[in-house]
Amino acid sequence: MGDDDRTAEWRAELERDFGLYSTGDVARRAGSRGHSPATAVKRWAAAGKIFAVASAAGVDVYPGFCFDVNGRPHPAIAAVVKASAGRLTGWSLAGWFVTPNSRLGGARPVDHLEQVDALAAAAAAARADPAD
Repeated sequence: MGDDDRTAEWRAELERDFGLYSTGDVARRAGSRGHSPATAVKRWAAAGKIFAVASAAGVDVYPGFCFDVNGRPHPAIAAVVKASAGRLTGWSLAGWFVTPNSRLGGARPVDHLEQVDALAAAAAAARADPAD
């Protein structure tokens, strides 16, 4: 199995496990009813509260784990986006969340979103040490 196959496999697994949502889907899940529901979603992304990945069709979609149970940005996402200081974006950032991390005792960051400070520290360390 080549690298492209493995990449496609984990991306499909991410979509299956957490969902990938369009801007409109995110707005509906958050209960946005304003003039332009997608505006809030785009503001969240621009502010680093959530992040997008490119779908196979080249459209921005958002991993479901970026949001809390109310469809609002999960605080851990913003902490990691900020701590990674732009080193991790899009699919590389999504990959970081779903890959076991030695700084978290081998756990996947996505499984510990409630540990905002620990995730931010692990992301900052990854920025300094690309081996993790």
